[in-house]
Amino acid sequence: MKQLIRRNVLLFFRDKSAVFFSFLSVIIILAIYIFFLGNAMGFGVDDRAATKQMGDAWLMSGIIAVTSLTTTMGAFGTMVIDRRYGYFRDFYCAPVRRSTIAGAYIISSIIVGLINTLFTLVVAEVFIVANGGAWMEPAALAKTVGLVVLSVFSGCSFVLLFVSFFKSLKAFSTASSLIGSLVGFLAGLYIPIGVLPSYLQAVLKLVPVSHAAMLLRQVFMQPVIDKYMAAMPEAAEAVKAEMGIVFFVGGKPLPEFASYAFLIGTTVLFFALACLQIARKEK
Repeated sequence: MKQLIRRNVLLFFRDKSAVFFSFLSVIIILAIYIFFLGNAMGFGVDDRAATKQMGDAWLMSGIIAVTSLTTTMGAFGTMVIDRRYGYFRDFYCAPVRRSTIAGAYIISSIIVGLINTLFTLVVAEVFIVANGGAWMEPAALAKTVGLVVLSVFSGCSFVLLFVSFFKSLKAFSTASSLIGSLVGFLAGLYIPIGVLPSYLQAVLKLVPVSHAAMLLRQVFMQPVIDKYMAAMPEAAEAVKAEMGIVFFVGGKPLPEFASYAFLIGTTVLFFALACLQIARKEK
């Protein structure tokens, strides 16, 4: 399995176009923020520096959530290519279990997702500090790394289920482009979730990447909110609701553990459904 995992990881990183397109959604989101959204966002404070720091933290936490999905999707492209060009048959001729082959694709995609998302975390921290923000505290950083791991597993499970329905490389590429375009919306980066109609908010709260983005925003933004909005608790709560830092269900804030449980539960569910789909296809 180690050789298959190494092969899949190297194939991804050697394909510069695959690496670029896995980050394309992030590049688009960053460009939209810099050129359009950055100056239009308000967080209920008059201090321009405070608004900038909160905006940067809000953006970067969402980008990390998006990266955990898009880069694992790019890594699974290797599986679709192998299936399209019949490389699977070569693997099946070797004395290797099919479960080992499938496991290699999953593990390599998780590795690719972790490498790219942790790299994005480093870039995000540098971006925030370069714009006047502060370095993350060690405890917050450890929590963020844990969230990255959970987000990558969640993204991998969704993409595995998604990929299991495709044999055509063209269909996979088209569907990947569609999801890459939508993921910024699903993570509440194009339009803050709090300003959307209630029925759309309800839909987004059923999407794992939305919960990943929310949990990351809490870690990134809470220190900035405490610093600049400590004397305005009501305004701070309104900002959290509007900007997707806290989800409200039935008029009450959703507990943090509920989002963790949702991410873990959907990860297990998607992995199980993907395994059933793959097993059905192999028959």
